[in-house]
Amino acid sequence: MKLSLNPTKSIGKVVFIVEGQRREFTFLEYLLTKVFDYTVVEYRRGKEPIVYYQSPSDIHSQIFIVNTENSNISSIKRGTDYLNAVFNELYEKYKLDLHNAATYYIFDRDPKSNNNPELIENLTTELTNARDNDTELGGLLLLSYPSLEAYLLSALVHKEDRVPFERGEKMKEYLARNKLYQENIQEQNVLQAADEMLAELYSLSGIEFKISILDDFGEYNLSIFKSEEHEFETNKAYSILSCLSCALIDLGIIVMDE
Repeated sequence: MKLSLNPTKSIGKVVFIVEGQRREFTFLEYLLTKVFDYTVVEYRRGKEPIVYYQSPSDIHSQIFIVNTENSNISSIKRGTDYLNAVFNELYEKYKLDLHNAATYYIFDRDPKSNNNPELIENLTTELTNARDNDTELGGLLLLSYPSLEAYLLSALVHKEDRVPFERGEKMKEYLARNKLYQENIQEQNVLQAADEMLAELYSLSGIEFKISILDDFGEYNLSIFKSEEHEFETNKAYSILSCLSCALIDLGIIVMDE
């Protein structure tokens, strides 16, 4: 399967809901404004929303990065009032209409910070499509095992040179020690991360990924989660995987030649 980039793809309004206060913002903002050229609006809890970057080339594509009420995946369910208030404000200021936006939840499966596997399992089958959900807020849950740093590792280190990690904290230490930073990411690294993700998804599920899977990602997402949990129970470490590239594929920024 051949992958290519469409870096000027018009994507309309897109929402990334994240758990952290700093790490996810800095990484996503770098990827979306430096590697690509999209307008980004950030809303960090406790602060006013700001236009982090205004694209001079595409005034119609806007990406909103919002964090949940607290840095735990449980806040997806418990913090709906908070998120509703946030999106009401973003509608008033930027005309963000969630009914006409693709929404992605970017969360870690770190056994230390997100330690409720039953809740995560339920969310995989509830948040199944970026544009059409029956849940209150809707959106697509994209997990990283054990943390978002798995994307950096997949983008910058080939699989044969990688080692598994139990927690995101250890992965961060490895990346810093080896001077592997988000600033190292270029377009070819985005494609490498996507290639590595697709290979890992197949290894864990036995099913070849197709774009149509993203129309109803629930059962597939659940099978990946269960395989990763088994991997952790068996080897005390997760297979390195970030599903973030699914969002780029879903948006058409990464093109799959099936």
